[in-house]
Amino acid sequence: MLRRFFASSKPINFVIIVITLVVFLVVYFLSTWGVEPVGTFILGKLGMILGFLLTLGALDFVVKKNGLTRKNSYAVLVFTFSTLALPSIFSHASIIVAGLLIILALRRIFSLRSKTDTHKKIFDAAFWILIASLFYFPSLLFLPLLYFAIIFYCPGNYRNWLMPFASLIVVVLLVITYALYTGGIGVFVQSYIAFPTYDFTSYSAPRLLIPLSFFLALYLWTVLKYLALLNAASQRHKPAYVLVIITSLVALVIAVGFAPVRDGSELYFLFAPLSILCSRYVERGKSKWFNELLLWMIIALPLALVIFL
Repeated sequence: MLRRFFASSKPINFVIIVITLVVFLVVYFLSTWGVEPVGTFILGKLGMILGFLLTLGALDFVVKKNGLTRKNSYAVLVFTFSTLALPSIFSHASIIVAGLLIILALRRIFSLRSKTDTHKKIFDAAFWILIASLFYFPSLLFLPLLYFAIIFYCPGNYRNWLMPFASLIVVVLLVITYALYTGGIGVFVQSYIAFPTYDFTSYSAPRLLIPLSFFLALYLWTVLKYLALLNAASQRHKPAYVLVIITSLVALVIAVGFAPVRDGSELYFLFAPLSILCSRYVERGKSKWFNELLLWMIIALPLALVIFL
């Protein structure tokens, strides 16, 4: 039933997901409200919800525009409920902003396959990644993904390889201007660079251990199935499929090796590629009852964690 309902991309599907998301977040925000003034609290949380909704819309556009999945709502569904399973993500507005900017960068990266306006697309992709790093420093690790896309789609023109440096110059000039009018360049650099932490003791708590284990198992299962799909893909679609896998690997590297905080929020960047991998599996899975069960598990996980933990 669930699989069949979200097998289309009708507006009602998106509306149901958004309503569920907003209700869940309102309850979560109210339960975690401390001494913050009412006005500041409401504006801050509304901004965070809006940022996440923009991320959903951008992800849906990227997926459908580039044929990464069929025309359904699975990717948005999986991305939403995966994020809700780790609500600590919504304690970090900077990660929500960085996630939106990375999705915008992915939009330009995947659109390189059209081989039109390549210089502009490369510049934009690098620009969004660099801006994202101002909010979440490890986002810089997505820059190699852009060069993989250049290798796949437009390696012949040397200017394509230099264009990210043009974005770097623009961002550096903007940052220097901002820093000079605030606390200075030294203060900015200290706030910009976030060193990773390797204290994994927080993962022993069931509230983190259960979703982390579930998403790791889901990723391993779906990526293996996706690799089989990759072997059968046409030459036209194969680069995009490879980029999805590389995106997921970059997100894993960020989560495991470069996260400055370990409260579950470090997995946020994995959920976009994971939603694509999972969507493709559900689309092509031969066992309808297992696919149905999988979707129900993804939806039930955040609710179960809130109720029982």
